[in-house]
Amino acid sequence: MNELAKESTTEASKYAARSFAQAIATGHVRGHAMVSSDYAVKLVNVSNDSSVAGAATKERERQLRIVEEMF
Repeated sequence: MNELAKESTTEASKYAARSFAQAIATGHVRGHAMVSSDYAVKLVNVSNDSSVAGAATKERERQLRIVEEMF
């Protein structure tokens, strides 16, 4: 998946491949799950108009606040 990301010709395909690669890697390091979702947000942001992109970013910020409150 990382090789596909390096060979990508668009931002969307690069972020999709990186998101998949990080999701696969959660089997050995759970922190990869957060990175995977970061790339998924980037994919949404480059694939949609600004209102959807803004909503994705706001949702990600909400998720991060919840995690911070837990610790």
